[in-house]
Amino acid sequence: MSETAQFHSSVPSPVETSLKAAEKSWENHPANPYNWPEKKKWAIIFIAAAVTLLVGLNATATTTPSIVIAERFHVSDLEFPHSYWPVTVWNTAAAFGPMVGLPLLESFGIRKGYLALYAVFILMLIPQAVAPNFATLLVSRAIAGAIGGILQNTMEQLSGDMWRTDNERNLPITFYTYVYVAGVTLGPVLGAVVSDLYWRWSVSWGKLPST
Repeated sequence: MSETAQFHSSVPSPVETSLKAAEKSWENHPANPYNWPEKKKWAIIFIAAAVTLLVGLNATATTTPSIVIAERFHVSDLEFPHSYWPVTVWNTAAAFGPMVGLPLLESFGIRKGYLALYAVFILMLIPQAVAPNFATLLVSRAIAGAIGGILQNTMEQLSGDMWRTDNERNLPITFYTYVYVAGVTLGPVLGAVVSDLYWRWSVSWGKLPST
C-alpha cells in the first residue's frame, strides 16, 4: 500500500467525524436517560414497580378460586385439570410476549409503547371480569398475559437504560425482583380473600387502584 493510500485510510471521513461528534454530544446531553436526576429515575422505577405488582396479582389471583370458576362455567377436572387453564394460558402467553414486544419497544420507543400496552392491559381486565363463558375468560387472560409479560420485563429494561454501570443497576434490579415475586406470590392470597365475596373480583379488582 502506498503512503498516499495509508494516509487517506487513516483520515476519518466527514460522516465518521459527524457521528463521533453526535455521540459525544449525546453522552453529556441532559435528555440522555443516563444523565437524568436520580429522583426522576427512581420515580419512573416506582411507577413501573406498581405496574409490575398489579400485573403479577392478575397473573395468579385466579389460582385460589379455580374450583369456583370451574363450577361456574361447568368445567370438569375428572379427565384433565381444566380449572388450571386460566393461570396456564396467562403464564404461557407471558413467556412468549416479551420475545416480540420488548424488541419493538426498544426500536419504536419505550414510553409510548409502555403506556399503550398498559391501557390495553387494563381494558382486558373487563372481559375477564364479565366473561360469559370459559373460552372468553381464557382468550382475554391470554392477551392480558402476553401484554403483562412485556410490562413486567420492561422494568428491568428501564434499569439498564437509565444507569450506566452494573453496580448502579444492582439496586433497581433487586427492587424489580422483589416486586415481581411479591406480585405473583400475593395473587393467590388476595384471590382467596376476594373470592369468598365474589370470584370475579379476583381478576377485576386490580384495575381499581390503577385508574
